[in-house]
Amino acid sequence: MSEEQYIKLLSKYNPDLDLAKIRGKSIAIGAFDGCHLGHMELLKKADYALAFWPLPKTLFSKDIKCLTVMEEKRSLYNNFIFVEFDKRFAAQSADNFMKFIEETFTPKKIVVGWDFCFGRRLEGGVIEIEQYILKRKLNTKLIVIPPVLVDGDIAKSTSVRDHLVAGRLTQANHMLGYEFFCISEVVKGKGFGRTLGFPTINLVIDERKQLPVPGVYAGKVFLSDNREYKVAISLLDREGKLELEAFLINFSGELYGQKVKLVFLRFLRHSQKFASHEELKSQIAIDVQAVG
Repeated sequence: MSEEQYIKLLSKYNPDLDLAKIRGKSIAIGAFDGCHLGHMELLKKADYALAFWPLPKTLFSKDIKCLTVMEEKRSLYNNFIFVEFDKRFAAQSADNFMKFIEETFTPKKIVVGWDFCFGRRLEGGVIEIEQYILKRKLNTKLIVIPPVLVDGDIAKSTSVRDHLVAGRLTQANHMLGYEFFCISEVVKGKGFGRTLGFPTINLVIDERKQLPVPGVYAGKVFLSDNREYKVAISLLDREGKLELEAFLINFSGELYGQKVKLVFLRFLRHSQKFASHEELKSQIAIDVQAVG
């Protein structure tokens, strides 16, 4: 790929990118899906981080979803640079990828994880980076971050995803180093919760986003003005389509069109069917009380 093509791939998600400011700095490279505790060790040692979007694994498998979409990543680390990851980018050799890093960023340090792989068929890794630096006689230092253990397990995005799917929210949050969340827009719903005395906000679900197992959760929400409220979250699987809504405790008002940050703190119960609206209303009251 040409330098012009690389710049185009960078400018799509970074319209205000100033390469002159970035060149010569330290850069971490990876997918950074979830920005878990292992990723944070890389980010601590870098001035900037180059991440791929969409998440590379999702390009080759529709069954894999990402833990954090681009906006959520940026909320966890200010200096992300996103490169558009398409099949042409994926097909380049490891050597060409390193050439892209050298010519675009001329980094003083490259920071990667112990298991970082890149290039077509994942042919490149730590050894290939070292070889490229030596071959090109670059004044670049390679820093390799070893595995980070959380509760005896290596912090990995796959493990976080497995915990979420299996309903182990607490373990997922431990490995992330923060409470799992999504940033989403409030949209108009059917208003059913309001008829029960528990008006909820309905949230857009990004189909690329991995969510926890359906059920009811205790959580909190941050509004666009940074106000914080405790919430009872309902994540419902309705014939294969997920619906996400939340009841804000001690809140009144409208939030349509606002973006909010919804945080999952604790799993309360699985979704269930009720014989009547009164039964459902009683259970929601119990759920709200359980939020605390």
